Amino acid sequence: MISASGWSLRPLAVNEFPARGDSITLTVERMETFRGKHMRLAVRSALVAGLLMTVASPGAFAEDKAEDAVKYRQSLMGIVGDHTQSFFALLQGKVSHPEDLAWHADSLAAASKRVKGAYVQNTAGSGVKTEAKDGIWAAGSEFNKLAGDFETAAAALSAAVKSKDQAAIGAAAKGIGASCKGCHDKFKED
Repeated sequence: MISASGWSLRPLAVNEFPARGDSITLTVERMETFRGKHMRLAVRSALVAGLLMTVASPGAFAEDKAEDAVKYRQSLMGIVGDHTQSFFALLQGKVSHPEDLAWHADSLAAASKRVKGAYVQNTAGSGVKTEAKDGIWAAGSEFNKLAGDFETAAAALSAAVKSKDQAAIGAAAKGIGASCKGCHDKFKED
């Protein structure tokens, strides 16, 4: 019998098996809810199972391979670049999908929240080709400040688009450009 959230699924009896081509009907029955010692036992079992899974997988807390970390960063920054380019193409009237402006601004704001975390693992000297300068990890707080500025600028852009205030959108768009340039000038290979 399989059960979850107070419901159970019982196996079919031998005489209930359908012939080839027949449809199968599953019977679902409501079980009594767990209370008291049964609930404590279920919670303890779940905690022990989770702990065992964590201990049993030694790579659970290991660093990613440098190649994978770099690929992830490049993909994330590609997403940021693509949304930025699409946003500016819409803003400048180069393409006519104004309904997508908010989607690109929101997506950019969401992606901006991942940038700091994507650069935690130091891949300098790993031999993996990357556009990030090795000094990005030595800079620490300076990089985090610039990444935070980008996150703030992206949030401001998203809010400005929602407000539909053209002057605010223009100012926020300039803020995105400035925050990208500030970080790229210091930490991106040309």
